Amino acid sequence: LSRTELAGLVRGAIFSFDVSSMKPDPVIYEEFEKQYGIPGFYFDDNKDNIAAGKARGWNAILFHSSDQLDQLLQ
Repeated sequence: LSRTELAGLVRGAIFSFDVSSMKPDPVIYEEFEKQYGIPGFYFDDNKDNIAAGKARGWNAILFHSSDQLDQLLQ
């Protein structure tokens, strides 16, 4: 997948400036859940953010490359 194709798969977003919080602060994850529920998959390239997602019971996967996502979707 290209970056453009990958961006097209993203659904829902919470912006830190809207909630005065940044990942891995639980507030931003709580707000996501209020607006969208628990995501089916949560990808991030930061291990601390992945740990925060997993602590909430999210299916959190450390993102390395779009090739990794291609493999997961097969």
